[in-house]
Amino acid sequence: MDEFDQVENKKDFRKIIFIIVGVIVVAGGVTAFLLFRKGSKDNFNSDTQNKSTQSVQNNKEKQLLSQDIKTWKNYFWPGKINTHYPSDWIFRENIGKDGLVAGINIVPSTGNAEDTIFIGGELLKCSDVLKYSKNNCLKNKIQVPFYTNSKNEEVLNAFDLIYQNSVLLEEEK
Repeated sequence: MDEFDQVENKKDFRKIIFIIVGVIVVAGGVTAFLLFRKGSKDNFNSDTQNKSTQSVQNNKEKQLLSQDIKTWKNYFWPGKINTHYPSDWIFRENIGKDGLVAGINIVPSTGNAEDTIFIGGELLKCSDVLKYSKNNCLKNKIQVPFYTNSKNEEVLNAFDLIYQNSVLLEEEK
């Protein structure tokens, strides 16, 4: 009977060894799969990085275009921003209830109301303009949203230049 128990113990020991080896093989397979999958994600990210590199190159082109803002008009909004806008576009200040400037509209000569570029707005915060097709925000102690619904590429390029060449000022005390 002792021999029978030893044989049974050997079988149980083998089963445990097979289970451990099986778990290690499965774990190794899962690890290899995840590493391979991670590598494919890196490849995807490198494609995205190539697009990012292209957009950086586009930004460099835009920065070269930003030299053209020397011909643009300058607008100083006390306590908010100092910005530039194309000379041939219509510029409007929105006056708030308190008689001070509450926002700015820069209107291109396209004749399309959606092409208007808005800066600021009475009691508007950056989160309020996320519904617009193009929006950016300058922030430090204050928030100044820039937003438009334009689909016109020329207007969107001007939007980027206006945003890039605006300086946020601290609120006056």
